[in-house]
Formats: sequence, structure tokens, C-alpha cells
Amino acid sequence: MKIDDDINQLLVGIESGSHPLEKAIGLFLESLPGYDYRLHSSPTVNKYEACLKKGPNCLLRYMHSRGISSIEQTKKEDAEQYKDFLLNHLDPQTVRSFMTATRLLFQYVHRLGWIKEDFSIGMHLPKPRKKEHIKTLSPEVTKEVLNGEWGTNSFAIARNHLIALLFIKRGLHPKEFPTILEEHIHPYEDLAYVTVYGKRGVPRDVMLDPETLNAWRIYMVERAHFMYVKKIRTKNIFLSLNPTDDSYTITTSGVQSIVRRIKQELKLKGCLWDLSALNAQGCRRTAVSNDYEIAEDSPVHHPEFTLCGQYGHSLAVAQKYYWRRSLKNAYRFIKGSPGSDRQEQPQKPPVQPPPISQQGSDLRKIFPESSFFRDFGVGI
Repeated sequence: MKIDDDINQLLVGIESGSHPLEKAIGLFLESLPGYDYRLHSSPTVNKYEACLKKGPNCLLRYMHSRGISSIEQTKKEDAEQYKDFLLNHLDPQTVRSFMTATRLLFQYVHRLGWIKEDFSIGMHLPKPRKKEHIKTLSPEVTKEVLNGEWGTNSFAIARNHLIALLFIKRGLHPKEFPTILEEHIHPYEDLAYVTVYGKRGVPRDVMLDPETLNAWRIYMVERAHFMYVKKIRTKNIFLSLNPTDDSYTITTSGVQSIVRRIKQELKLKGCLWDLSALNAQGCRRTAVSNDYEIAEDSPVHHPEFTLCGQYGHSLAVAQKYYWRRSLKNAYRFIKGSPGSDRQEQPQKPPVQPPPISQQGSDLRKIFPESSFFRDFGVGI
């Protein structure tokens, strides 16, 4: 009887008491959603899966390159050397995600009894960089991006222009684009707002400015033509030129690649300005910063509440990264704005003390006439 090589290898592993790394990672990922009453969101599970078995720098690929195929073959120094390998290729903040997934994997297999020592103990995460001032796009770069045409046909040009506007002027996250449907667009007065689903699936309503709304109308016309030609039936707003898994819905990585392509084309055109902030996060920060600057002269009461709702972050984030940048409001608060009670008032002439003789007569009144203290020291 012939036995398949994979089955034979599995039987040999069971007989020797070893467990393949891929199997250990698979069981660990399956345990995440409900283990110990801690519900993990699907993005978290996907992130751990990429760090452990799918990404180019994942743990499984690294261990296989060292000839380690089973979880029992791993040693604590392998985990430390894996961290050094990651630090030579990735940003320290990114390495923290990889090492967090690795630590949880070792904790899991230790609980199963597959390794005798818990390698996660003493496994230190790399320290993140100190927080720097947020970087935003300069007005020159913003003008270059919004005035350019990015794409090979009218559909791609209209779509990419709208995506650039939603990044730079409305501050959307890349992951919010694929989930926008036709029913998420709502009219409001002479404008419109769109409901987007951000981190942890929390919805927020983003008001569209006139320029973005006009670009949205143009894109919807091009989208209708594209859907008619390709015979597409979907409610998703943002579509890709080429389908992925039989779906034309644009992916998060597809949205990010559009920004990268715009950046690359600007470099090839000889753009003189700093493009280091031309990424999804830099565009979002530019949108937020610009709106907070507008809010300084806005007649709206408590604009910080409106802006936090529009961009989906807390008041603490607003104060730490955006309001603290405003020297204009700090100056006005100290000096006092027009019509404010804090404006400097004309100084009144100082009150002169009464003459000594008058002081004496005033002091005598607080003592009875027969008192010894009535005249004591008054004339000094």
C-alpha cells in the first residue's frame, strides 16, 4: 500500500512527538476569536496571520530558512535572533506587531505542553520611536496632487482624483474606501455627506466640501459607463480596473497603491518639494490640520467637537497633535480678541493715600475716647 508523502511525514511527526510549525500557527490562530473570553476582531486575526505565516518576513518563513520545521525544534535564542532580523528590515513600530504575535504563539504552545519553556517570558519588544511633530503636506505638494491627472483612462483619472481629494481634504483612512456603498451617500442642504466605517467598524459621517462633491459626481458618471461596459453589478462605490477574486471592488492595498503611484510620478516629473508626507497618513493629517486652522476663525461654537466627529478621533488626540500647534489662538487668548473682556483696559490713575492728618483722624475713630491707644503713635 502506497502512502502519500504528506501523510507519511505527518505520521512520522506524530510518532516522534513533534508538531509542525504551520500546524501550531494554524491552531493558535483558530484559538484567537474566543480564547479566555477575549474576542479578537477579524483584522487582528488577519494581522497575526500575516506576521506568522503569510508575510515576506513572517516567522514561518524565517524558521524554515534556518532548517526549523517543528515547534519543538525552536529555542529561545531563535526568537531573539528573529527580532534582530526584523529590526534590520522593518521599522521598530512594525517589528512590535511581529513580536507580539510571536510571543502569543509561544504562550499558546507552552500551554499545550509542546514546549517546556515559555519563550515569551523576558522577550522584550523594541522601544517605539519618540513621538515627533506630525508631518503634513506643503501647500505646493497639495496643489500638485489635486491639479494633476493620474490614470490611463477617464475612469481611472476621475476615480484617482476623487480618492486624492478624500485623502487630502476629508481625511479618510485607506480601509474606509472599499466599504463605501451607494446607500452611504446622503444629501444635506446644498452639500452631501458620506457614512464611512473606520477602525473596529465604527461609523462616522463625513461632510463633503463642494470641490469633493463635484469630483464625486464626475466619478459616478464614469463609474456608470465602466460598469455598463464591464457588465458589473455592485453597490460598492470605488472599483478597480482589474478584478480580484471575481470582484471589481477596490482593496485597501489598491487605494494605498494609488497614492504611491502619484508620489512616484511626481518624482519622475521632477517635483522640487518634499514628498515624504505624501502617504495615506500624511494626507489625513494634512486634512485634519487644515480644518483646525479654519476652525480658528470659524463662528461655529466648539468646533473641536465637530472636527473630532468628522475625523473619528478623541479630544485628547485633537489637543495633543492639532490644537497645540495653534499659536494664533494662544496669542489671541492672551491678548484678547476684539470684543473680548480680556482686552487690555485703560489704566486708571492710582488711588492716592489720604494725608497723614486725615489718617490720624480716621484711626482715632476705632478707639473709644477714654482709651489710652486713641492718641498713641498717631503722630509718628
